[in-house]
Amino acid sequence: WRSVGGYSEVFPGGGGVEEFWIKLFARGAKPLSMPEQRIFQRPGSLRAGQGVEAEAPLESAMARTAHADLTEGAMALGDHDAIMAMPGAAREELEGRLASKRLSGEDRALASFWLGLSDMSQGLDEAAAGRFSEAMKSERLQWQPSFYHALCVC
Repeated sequence: WRSVGGYSEVFPGGGGVEEFWIKLFARGAKPLSMPEQRIFQRPGSLRAGQGVEAEAPLESAMARTAHADLTEGAMALGDHDAIMAMPGAAREELEGRLASKRLSGEDRALASFWLGLSDMSQGLDEAAAGRFSEAMKSERLQWQPSFYHALCVC
């Protein structure tokens, strides 16, 4: 848990479960087969209540963009489309987390990138370009914010 930093606070709705597992697998963890299904939820997580089906594709897309170095690049544009279509509640939550100053530099870059995609989908290219510029400060996102920044300013 500690070696990978636990759950990231940047994911809307208390998500980040998939991203946590990606970090574990990147460190060499091996999946185990369990004879019965056991699901434990974090209190306050969207997965613990209603909205699971609606949030799961968004969380998955966000987790894959957060680990572009570990996931299949061909999925990236589809993931970006899913993030562009994020619900208003998820966007508001991300805005709040970004404004709270509690996020690490890496998580701030992720939030900026995801909000930039949302801005871009709403035709707010200038706002999106500013967010992509912020996200480009992180090497973790690799080519993703630079690509969209270029689209906004051209």
